[in-house]
Amino acid sequence: MIKSLLVEDKRVIKSDFNDVVEASGFEEFPYVGGAAPRTNVVGRVFTANESPPDQKIPFHHEMAQVPEYPAKLFFFCEVEPGSGGETPIVLSHIVYERMKERYPEFVDKLEEHGLIYNRVLGEDDDPSSPIGRGWKSTFLLRKA
Repeated sequence: MIKSLLVEDKRVIKSDFNDVVEASGFEEFPYVGGAAPRTNVVGRVFTANESPPDQKIPFHHEMAQVPEYPAKLFFFCEVEPGSGGETPIVLSHIVYERMKERYPEFVDKLEEHGLIYNRVLGEDDDPSSPIGRGWKSTFLLRKA
């Protein structure tokens, strides 16, 4: 119902979308630990990524690398691009299941030894990179 309302009504604006998100009843989830530089637009509405249009955005696991990640995502498009603009989303549990089927020995090793993410972050955001968030805004030491 909400999806069809938002898709069919071209007059939906950022503040309306924020009202829908607020009315959903889902707890607000701070963007701590994410890789993409984002700007707060209004309320709980953020840009998806600040990188230039010619940069490919890697698929989203939406913060699967942090201990607590969002259960729900809402997407808003203010201006539809003439081409491109996709935000690919990957469900980590499906990737895991497929990896387990195709590469069981590899997945067994990961399960046995664990997996460590290493990210090298600059001090400031790099808007030219889709994963260019600096350590200050990543850990909310400076507003993103």
